[in-house]
Amino acid sequence: MKKFRKIVAIGLTVAMSVGLLSGCGSSGGSSSDKGAGSSSGGTVDKVTIGLNDNWNDISPFGTMSAMRTAIMYNFYEYAAVRKDFGCSLEDMELECAKEINKVDDLTYDVVFYDNIKDAAGNEITAEIKLSDNPLGTIEYILNIVPVISKKAYEDSGDGMTTKPVTTAAYQVKEMIAGSTITLEKNKDYWQTDDSKRSSVSTTNVDTIVYKVVTEASQMATAIQTGDIDVAQYMDTTAIDPFYANGKATNGYQVEQLNSNMMFTVLPNMSKDSILSTSKELREAIYYAINAEDCLKASCGGYGETLSAMANPLSGDYVESWKDRDYYNYNIETAKQKLKDSGVDVSGKTLKILTQPAFNLDKVAEVIQAALQEIGINSKIVNVEDALYQTYKTDSKQFDLILDIKGTDDYCTFPWSLLFDNRSFDGQTANFIKDDKLQELMEKSLSTDTHNEDSVNEFETYLDENAYAYGLFTRANYIVAKSGKVSKFAYFSGTYILPGSCEY
Repeated sequence: MKKFRKIVAIGLTVAMSVGLLSGCGSSGGSSSDKGAGSSSGGTVDKVTIGLNDNWNDISPFGTMSAMRTAIMYNFYEYAAVRKDFGCSLEDMELECAKEINKVDDLTYDVVFYDNIKDAAGNEITAEIKLSDNPLGTIEYILNIVPVISKKAYEDSGDGMTTKPVTTAAYQVKEMIAGSTITLEKNKDYWQTDDSKRSSVSTTNVDTIVYKVVTEASQMATAIQTGDIDVAQYMDTTAIDPFYANGKATNGYQVEQLNSNMMFTVLPNMSKDSILSTSKELREAIYYAINAEDCLKASCGGYGETLSAMANPLSGDYVESWKDRDYYNYNIETAKQKLKDSGVDVSGKTLKILTQPAFNLDKVAEVIQAALQEIGINSKIVNVEDALYQTYKTDSKQFDLILDIKGTDDYCTFPWSLLFDNRSFDGQTANFIKDDKLQELMEKSLSTDTHNEDSVNEFETYLDENAYAYGLFTRANYIVAKSGKVSKFAYFSGTYILPGSCEY
C-alpha cells in the first residue's frame, strides 16, 4: 500500500553556493551522498534509441515536453534528482550537490562539490531566490533547473539551443533538428569518484544516439531491421509483433511502464452550455461512458482506467479511491440520472471537443455512441492542436472536452492547472465559479495543509459536484532486441537512462 509522503516545508530563499562548509548545521535533517556509482553490468560502444516525437528544444530553459524530458537528464545535470514521483527532499538523489541542509523553515543551503566544472572547464557557482512557497517548489527547482555556467551560456551565442556545454557525464556532439541528436561520453567529467556519481550520471555507453521516428509502423520496422536498438516508446498500434498475451515475443525484450498522462472529460460549466444547469445531467453522461471502451479506442486497452481525477503514480494518491464507485459504467443509472435532472435534452446537440493526438478522436466516437444510448445527441469537433488550444478557452466552442494532463509528483499538480481560479480570472479552466472549490484547492496546495485529508477532500468535492471525470492513463512500452540490454534504468520510472542501463 503506497504511503502518503510527507511534504517538506518550502523556503522563500534557497541559497546555492560553492564552498559552503559541509559541517554547516541542519535544523531539520539533510540529504547526504546517495550516488549509485557505476553499474555492475557490461558497457557498449553505442546505443541508438528511437523517440516517437521531437524534443523541439534542448536549451537549458526551454519549454518542457515528454521527449525533451526523455533526453535532457543525459546531458544536463541538476543539484539533485527525483527518482520517483512525489519524492521528498530527504529522498532525492544528490548529483551536483554534495549535501542539502535545511537552515530554517524558509531557507536551504545547497552545497556544491568544490571541484565541479563544465566541459569547457568553467567553474560553477549559483544562487536561487524564490518569492513564493507553493507545494514541492524546493524539490522541483533542484530537479528541473540545470547546472550550467553563465559564461558558457553567454559564449554559446544562441542560448545553447544547438550545442549546450554542461557539467554532465555526456555532452552533445551533434544535433540535426527534428531528426537525431548524438551524445558522447565526457572524458573530462568532473566527478572522478565513481562511488559518488548519481545513478543518472553513470556512463556504460560511449555514444548515445536518439532518432526521431514518429510513425508507429516505421518505429516497428526500425527495431526489426536493427536501425535502432531500443524504441521509447512503441505505440500500442504496432506492439503486436513484439508483445502478445502479456509477454514479449521471441527475440525481443519489452517493458511496460505506467504513463504520467491522465485522460479526462471536462464539462463546460459556463452559461453557454446546458451542462452547467444540472449535476445529475453531468453524472448521467459519466455513468453512460464505458472507460474501458475509451481505453481500447485510444490504445487497444493497454493502460488503466481511473478511479479518481488523479493518476495512481502521484505521490499523494489516496489508495482508498480504488475501492469506490467512481461513475462505474451503468446505462440504467445513467438513464435514471438523466430523468432526475429534469433537463429536456430533446433538440439539443452537445459539442465534444477533441483532437487526433493519442486517438482522442476515436475516444470521442465512443462517448458520442454512449450519449446516443441514453438519448443525448452530440457532434464531435475534432481539430488540430493549435486550434484545439484556442477552442478550449472559448465557452461557446464545446460542451464536453477531452483533455490530457501530465502528473508531476502530486495529484495537486494537474488540479492546479485546471481548477485554481487564480489562473483563470476567478474561474476554472472549464468555467467553474465555486468559492468552496477554490478554498479546498488552496488548502490542498498549501505546504502547511497538504496531506491525505485535504487531497481527499478536494477530490471528493470535485466528484460530488460532477465537475470532472478521470477516464484512463495509457501504458508506455519500451521495446528492444533481445541481448542488447540486460537491465534497463529509468528516471522517474518513465524515461530510459542509456548510460545507466546494463548491457
